[in-house]
Amino acid sequence: MELPERTRLGEDQLRVGLEVASIGIGSVNYRDDTVFLDDLAAKLFDLPAGMEIMRDALHQRIHPEDWPEVELRVTCLLDPGDVDVLNLTHRVVLPDGETRWVRTRKQITFETPADGGRRRPVSGVFAVYDVTEEHRSQEQIQLLLGEMNHRTKNVYSVVTGIARQMKRQVDDNGFVDAFVERVNALARNQDTVAQERTARADIRDVITAQVQPFIGKDPGRVMMKGPRQPLTADTAQAIALSMHEMMTNAVKYGALSQEGGRVTVQWSREGDARERFVLDWQEHDGPAVTPPEREGFGTKLLDMFTRSALGGEVALSYPPEGFHARISAPADRL
Repeated sequence: MELPERTRLGEDQLRVGLEVASIGIGSVNYRDDTVFLDDLAAKLFDLPAGMEIMRDALHQRIHPEDWPEVELRVTCLLDPGDVDVLNLTHRVVLPDGETRWVRTRKQITFETPADGGRRRPVSGVFAVYDVTEEHRSQEQIQLLLGEMNHRTKNVYSVVTGIARQMKRQVDDNGFVDAFVERVNALARNQDTVAQERTARADIRDVITAQVQPFIGKDPGRVMMKGPRQPLTADTAQAIALSMHEMMTNAVKYGALSQEGGRVTVQWSREGDARERFVLDWQEHDGPAVTPPEREGFGTKLLDMFTRSALGGEVALSYPPEGFHARISAPADRL
């Protein structure tokens, strides 16, 4: 019997809706142990469409690690006394090795034998769609949460280390201001790293973020030279705090404490087999420099940041013409 026009239109709309939603449809014949897939469902599993195939061919596409759970859930579904609808997400492995994530919703139809025995499954229908991108997004979110957790713990450790060093070196009257300055330096670095979608900030951006608050509208007082060098969050933090300490010293006592004074910051890679990253800080045209009588608080922090995050070392020199610092670290630590 021919279906009424309204019914045919409804079926056409359903078909278009499934295509737009990228939902594949399949049916199962439990008497013959076969599966029938429409075009989209067949494409998801890389199996023939529009023909009966053995259920085992479909099952072989399920990822071996996911199969035990799928088998258990399907076994429960085929029990008439258990659930009658299945919602399941699992991986599919295609012949070329590609792995996809799919989500399946399946319902079973049972029949009661003429002799009144136990009901048994006779057919089923299922909808399936690709959730690979959704799953990758969830993995990325988990990765970012883990990275954020790591960074947060790292910042706690750095702040604690700064506070302990300051407690030994700074009197109570100056503690709050000095502590806030360094926390602000941390915050500026966090902003710089957060702007990079790859979580790898370039060294020039990291240094600029620390220099800018000190020089304002006169950027020419600090010259930067060096190639692009991406930094992890931890190494960016160490270099940022090191720059903050040297800028603070330069503004208070060094080249930037008087008109015409300048600073050059230059970085490069040196060596072949065991390449090292080298950053030079050189002050020019400032007041005459004399070596300090004792190691200052900023120097101790500079050494702490370089050793802990970069696995490197700092060499300081005090020629009369201008303070010089060299940070050296294994290049692979960056």
